[in-house]
Amino acid sequence: MRGKGISKIWGLRVALAVGFCLSLSSSVSGVTNSLTITEKAGITTTNYPIQLGRPFVQGEIANYPQVLVNGSAVMTQADVKQRWADGSVKHAVIAFLIPTLTANSTVTITFQNQASGNNTALTLAQMQNSAYDFGAQMQFTNGSTLTADARTMLNAGAYTLWTSGSVAQTIILADHSLSRAYDIGFDSYKAIRPIVHATFWPTIDKVFVRFISEIADTENLEDQTYSLALTTGNANPQKVYTKGSFTQSANTRWTKTLWIGGAPSAIAINPNLTYLESTLFTYYYDTSITLQSSAIATVCNNWNNVSKDIGGAGLWTIAMGTTGGRPDIGPYTEWVVDYLYSGDSCLQAAAFGQADLAASWPYHYREGKAGKNLLRTDNLGAGTGVGHIMSLSNRPTVTTTVSGASQNPSDAPTYVGSTSPNWGSTQGWTYDTPHVPDVASLQYIISGDFWYLEEMWFLCSMDAASNYFNAYHRGPTGAEGVFNRSQIRGVAWELRNRVNTAFITPDGLPEKTYFETLINDGIANQEGVLNITSTQFKGNAIWNWGAAARSGDACTLFPPDGTLSPLHLFNAGCPALLDNDIDSSVAGWAASMFEEDYLLVALGRGKELGYPTSAILSYVAYLYTGMLTDSGFNHFMVDNERMPTKRLSDGNFFDTFGNMATGFISSYQTETSFPHISDPDGYPANVSAGVSYITNEPNGAAAWSFMQTNWLHNPNAPVNTNPKWAIIPRPGGGTSTGANVPPHPPSDLRAVVQ
Repeated sequence: MRGKGISKIWGLRVALAVGFCLSLSSSVSGVTNSLTITEKAGITTTNYPIQLGRPFVQGEIANYPQVLVNGSAVMTQADVKQRWADGSVKHAVIAFLIPTLTANSTVTITFQNQASGNNTALTLAQMQNSAYDFGAQMQFTNGSTLTADARTMLNAGAYTLWTSGSVAQTIILADHSLSRAYDIGFDSYKAIRPIVHATFWPTIDKVFVRFISEIADTENLEDQTYSLALTTGNANPQKVYTKGSFTQSANTRWTKTLWIGGAPSAIAINPNLTYLESTLFTYYYDTSITLQSSAIATVCNNWNNVSKDIGGAGLWTIAMGTTGGRPDIGPYTEWVVDYLYSGDSCLQAAAFGQADLAASWPYHYREGKAGKNLLRTDNLGAGTGVGHIMSLSNRPTVTTTVSGASQNPSDAPTYVGSTSPNWGSTQGWTYDTPHVPDVASLQYIISGDFWYLEEMWFLCSMDAASNYFNAYHRGPTGAEGVFNRSQIRGVAWELRNRVNTAFITPDGLPEKTYFETLINDGIANQEGVLNITSTQFKGNAIWNWGAAARSGDACTLFPPDGTLSPLHLFNAGCPALLDNDIDSSVAGWAASMFEEDYLLVALGRGKELGYPTSAILSYVAYLYTGMLTDSGFNHFMVDNERMPTKRLSDGNFFDTFGNMATGFISSYQTETSFPHISDPDGYPANVSAGVSYITNEPNGAAAWSFMQTNWLHNPNAPVNTNPKWAIIPRPGGGTSTGANVPPHPPSDLRAVVQ
């Protein structure tokens, strides 16, 4: 039922070095913190440049990480973006040079502590040094030609730091202020914002350049049609990319990456899934699984045969609301999980390339109006939301995905010219929260590239601002992060993206506070809906709002009398969801079981990252432990799209698992195996991933044992060809202590969005 694919700068091959003790991580987590780099082009290079993102187990690195190449320490620049509650490094962007990378060789990278991050910033004069020949131009032509010049921005000092130091300094060249000094366009609105990320490598006189074109300013949204040329170099500029006339839709971005001074030879980087998952930054996958070579070949062949140019679909289902099993639906996309398991260079190319292409979805809104704040309680000062992602704080009725929905005109983004509908695009890239993927969180974790982090910010901002019909969908004032319950899967995937994004966002940034606030809003409201009274949210304004809305629309909440299911359904369902799996002579209502599967995964992920989803997870867990352990219910019936929720005879909820079972057609009640076991994205795969998070609940261990025996370890389950759902219980529960830690500002990023 779901699918695969993607591409970028690195390549990858698996070689997990975990059998010997090379760093403190061995004693902290029992897993060696190592990764491997393999030269793929048959070229020997002196001073090979590497910049990557790296999470660390709590307590492993006290100050700053230093890299060891095959056991020998090298000069390392470490921009620490997050620290754990004990002050140790949680996530850092690391840059170093491999002294000699021999053709076709593999080197092992490990880490140790050092006292400094070597973060003395390059000066403007140093970055202007002619040795780099830094120049990067974007030329947009539609009758006239408009030029955006990164060298002009640099000379004017119009940049902010993402990383700083003499190994590799990354700057962001743009003007996100109200001045919009470098915005361009083919009318007075200047809808296009050119952005360049440049990484200077002083030792080797190279610059890595990421070109970005963005149409996202909330006050100047319109489509732009143009042909494109990209040029690099200053003293001797060279045209490096061209594209004929095309339309860039409002609320989209595109990106292209190039090297000035010559691209390094192709390499493969294996980040070591076993270690990554011990840091909490990834799901806890079953690493005993070996991905079959045929599965790798299938995804790579698919990736190699799709359009990857600007606006290309790649492997995405660009009409995001398309139903059915897809490679992009799940905890991560299939190509990301396949890459993590295999380390294959083609799969890595697919993972990063797909994340770049995702920017063609119209989910980008950057605040461009004075007086708008990012935070409801704005500790940055009035109006400093300008340049940040669009927030609900001063736009409480804004909607981004529903044409004609009710909103206050002062809250609405301003479309100034010819545009596609803001809920779709002329290229077919339509957005839909109930099917939204995680487009880039893993890519940011392992690359440290700000582009991928900001894409996740835009994505979560879009979801929070979608589907405003009335205050019920948003909260007491409309500025709250209430999840839209019109579809359970929408709640699940919005929650997944929020917790993943908040967790990876650097310390001290207001975006982290914003998303953590939205997480708490959404949870408080859901606890009110479900009458959960055991947490700190009970009785607050958002909890009360949820409780008052309990008797909402059929198919979205609960019946008009506000009663809750004794079997702990998250959603009551409705008659419209009855299908051929349900005995309509017994059941009068049904709900989507697979959507609750997704929700269980998202709640579990939130809990292990330290967010307060535990109470709702326990509530929903009761439904699953009952279906998988109650003797009156055939456990194999969890392999279903729908489940019966209310009796036809009296209109009341089924109140035992035994009588709920009678609502299924008779053939299902006698199943002796999972009907969809061979489907890599089938219902038992979804259930298994969710149940892995509830082993500490009453009867949870028995429920997991059933799924482990009958799906994960069943030879008919295709986990060796698609391990996307092969999540297993994290030892000890694995809950993070790092969420909501005191701010530890890592860099000058705050200036990036002001």
